[in-house]
Amino acid sequence: MKIEIIEKRISEILDVLGLDLNDENLSRTPKRFAKMYVEEIFKGLNDSEFPIISGLMDNFANKRFVIHKSLNIFSVCEHHLLPFYGFIHLAYIPKDNLIKVQDLQNIINFFSRRPQVQERVTKQVVDCVSKILNLEDIACAIDAKHLCIHSRGIKDFNSSTLTFEYTGKFKNSKMKSKFISEISETNSKIDLNIN
Repeated sequence: MKIEIIEKRISEILDVLGLDLNDENLSRTPKRFAKMYVEEIFKGLNDSEFPIISGLMDNFANKRFVIHKSLNIFSVCEHHLLPFYGFIHLAYIPKDNLIKVQDLQNIINFFSRRPQVQERVTKQVVDCVSKILNLEDIACAIDAKHLCIHSRGIKDFNSSTLTFEYTGKFKNSKMKSKFISEISETNSKIDLNIN
């Protein structure tokens, strides 16, 4: 039903813009657009699509923090419904368990598949990981390019937007610096000791 309603509205929009929906290349565009929005791009609006966490792993890394670098993020800005995409870096100081990287990527995908602002999705990922692992010490950064900036307005092709969320021990300036140092592209040495 959602697909049918969206298909009809997109047909109306394309018609208002003066496009010929009888054209072979455009005739199926409204249906393709509607299916893409409902089944893919905005799939995260349906809470039943929250990913099944395949299983937590035991933590054997005492007094170290875990860092996941350069996970993918692709979402749609809620202001212009244009994509933003880039990388998410997440670190945490584990207690008993670790989360598998594929589960973390699935969580990111779930919160990304809805109209978003980058600051909100940064916080949602942190809050979700905190709840799943029952911990307070998390740092998250998203570095994303926004097509609304690239394709309209100032048309800046080079800029990206960085957002950060810190909880627990990562609110400490030393830990923030350590996290930023670890995710920096110029840093080749990785030191995960928290002392």
